[in-house]
Amino acid sequence: MAFTLAHPAAVINFTKKHKSYINNAAMILGTMAPDFEYFIHFKPMSVIGHSIKGFLLINLPLVILLYFIFYKVIKNDFISNLPRRINQHLNVLYNDKIKLNSFKEFIIFSYSSFIGMATHVVWDSFTHKNGFFVNKIDVLSNTILNIPIYKYLQHGSTILGFMIIIGYILKLEKIQVYNYDIDEKIKYWLQVILISIFIFLIIFIIKGNFSIGEIVIAIMNSGFLSVLLISLIRLNLKKIESNHY
Repeated sequence: MAFTLAHPAAVINFTKKHKSYINNAAMILGTMAPDFEYFIHFKPMSVIGHSIKGFLLINLPLVILLYFIFYKVIKNDFISNLPRRINQHLNVLYNDKIKLNSFKEFIIFSYSSFIGMATHVVWDSFTHKNGFFVNKIDVLSNTILNIPIYKYLQHGSTILGFMIIIGYILKLEKIQVYNYDIDEKIKYWLQVILISIFIFLIIFIIKGNFSIGEIVIAIMNSGFLSVLLISLIRLNLKKIESNHY
């Protein structure tokens, strides 16, 4: 399988079109959703996340939850703490609002998520040992330097995916968003790093030995939880300050 964060490359260039019929955020989250199960188990183990049953029972609820967490808690503060050269390309996301306030929007959100999930499963079917197309197309299991071709596709498509995502972001129109000063940004990212390390150490103490895959998942979990915790604290501090004045 390609790396989880590379999967939005499959749909990101589609997000400019059909805005009335597609929830872009839901579709992008959907591309990563079949792997969310890994982060619950804290290891690369999938039970139903890549199945239709998993789409409905696990993936869609998690996409909805993460959508609200990102938009309500993380989004604007996180973007404002990114380097100016990056966040000026994210004005559309910065100003985007939650689109899940009616039954119609829920339907659009749901099928947008499912489209993203489907691209994930199709992508994995070419790059996973037990993938559908790997089992159907013998050449994908052939080896070069003792490495199966599907492994080359897995890592090659991950690199290509990140290149597509970075290229897409850098092509977006530059429009200024709210920026914290450099000292505030340094403080923010130092907090993220330190809390991430603390969470990672707790996970390490609890779990003991790690495989490479488990280390990657633990790092990603630690980073996300750190950003979420800091965002919650900062959001509540701002509310306290605004109420005080």
